[in-house]
Amino acid sequence: MRNGLRSLICAVRLCAGGGLLSSACADDTAAGVPRDGSADVLQTADASSVDRVAVTVAQTPPQGRAALEPWLAEGHYRAWKCEPGISPPRPNGAHGRTRICSNDLASSHGSGEYAIGAAAVKELYSSGDAISGYAVSHKLAAGTSGAAWYWYERIGSSIVADGVNVGLCSGCHSLAGKDASHQGHDFVYVQAR
Repeated sequence: MRNGLRSLICAVRLCAGGGLLSSACADDTAAGVPRDGSADVLQTADASSVDRVAVTVAQTPPQGRAALEPWLAEGHYRAWKCEPGISPPRPNGAHGRTRICSNDLASSHGSGEYAIGAAAVKELYSSGDAISGYAVSHKLAAGTSGAAWYWYERIGSSIVADGVNVGLCSGCHSLAGKDASHQGHDFVYVQAR
């Protein structure tokens, strides 16, 4: 298990146990778990609850740069359905060369409104094949307006968007499916399947 995911699971176990140390985290210094001998082994967390936490972490991008950038760096989204390679700039697209990855809720979705929790990560590429930034979308609420979506975009070290219903993102993505030249629907142009 990747260290960051393991640390998060350990932190969840720590919180769920009211400050008790899970034996599975005893060797994880990144978790920030006390090791002074005063912590007891958490008896209440079972494997299924930890597995649900791991799946949720892997399928759900966090909000805000401080939490999202480490999540992106750990590559959780790379286990999603991803385009096989870098795509050239898309018609009506503002992101240039990209590779899109969609979580299970987004990749398996058909027509109509996306489910709460649907998310996508766009790897952004400059002229080379190195990632130069990310664009993230995450459906947070029911509805078919920009207020239902969280948007994040970083190009190099510059943050372009980080919030719910960011006008720049919502304005462009609101055109998805509006006419023949704008594919997709419900603020999503492309799903990786």
